[in-house]
Amino acid sequence: MSESVAIITGASRGIGPHIAKAFATAGHPVVLAARTGPLIETLAQQIIDAGGIARAVDADITVAADRARIVDAARSIGPVGVLVNNAAVGPIFHFHEHTTDQVVAVIDVNLTAPIELTRLVVAEMLAAGGGQVVNVTTVAAKLAMPYMALYSATKAGLTQFSAALELEYADRGIHVSTVLPGAIAEEGMSVRAAQESGVDLPDDGAVRPEIVARAVLDATRRRTPEVFVGTGTRFMTNHPRLAYRLIRKSGAFAALEQAADRFRERDHSVA
Repeated sequence: MSESVAIITGASRGIGPHIAKAFATAGHPVVLAARTGPLIETLAQQIIDAGGIARAVDADITVAADRARIVDAARSIGPVGVLVNNAAVGPIFHFHEHTTDQVVAVIDVNLTAPIELTRLVVAEMLAAGGGQVVNVTTVAAKLAMPYMALYSATKAGLTQFSAALELEYADRGIHVSTVLPGAIAEEGMSVRAAQESGVDLPDDGAVRPEIVARAVLDATRRRTPEVFVGTGTRFMTNHPRLAYRLIRKSGAFAALEQAADRFRERDHSVA
C-alpha cells in the first residue's frame, strides 16, 4: 500500500461503502467512520479480506472527542492524505415546523463537522506537502429544494467552504474538491426518504452509487474543484429557471410536499 490514508465519514450506508471500497481498491488504507458500529466493522472486514487495510471507528462526527478519535485512528496507520466528508442528513420537512434542536442538528452534521474535521487534518497535510479534501454535497446546493431548506443551505455553505479553501491552499499542495451528485439510485437519500415516507420521489436521471464513488476518487486524482455527477446536472445548475420548470413539471415539488406532510404525521404520532 503506497497511497496515503483516506478518512471517509458516513461510511456505513448510502454511497459511503462504495466510496470506501473505491479508495481501498485504489490502494488507500481507509478509516471508516459512522455511528453504526456493526455495519462499518463488517465493511472494514470485507476490505481486509480483499487485501486492503481498513479500520472502523464507531463515532459521532458532531462530537469533538469523536472527531479527534477518527483522526487519531488514521494517524496510527500512516499520514492522512485524504479526507472525504460524506456524512449528511437531509430531513424533508416544512421549515417552520423544525425545532431549534433539529436546526442545530442538521447544521452540526452537514456543516460544522466537516469544517472541524478539515481543520484537524490541514496542518499535517501542509507539513507533508499536500493532501486532498473532498466534500460530498449535492446539486441542491446550487438548486435549492423546497421542504429541504436546511439541507440545501448547509450543503451550499459546504460548497462555498470548499471553494474558499481551494483558493487558500492550492498553491501549498492541498486541493479541495466538491462532488455534487443529483439523485442517487438504489441507496441514495431520496430512496431512503421514499421508503420512510411511503411517497415515491421522482428519480429521473438517478445515477448508481458506484458512479458517485468513482467521481469522488477521481476528484482526488484530477484535483478538480467541482465535479457534477449525473446527466444534465451541470447544465441544470447553470440554467436554474429552466431547471425549476422541469423539476416542477416532473412532480418533484409536489412529492416533497407530500413527504413533508407524512413526516409531520409520523413525528406527531410518535410524540
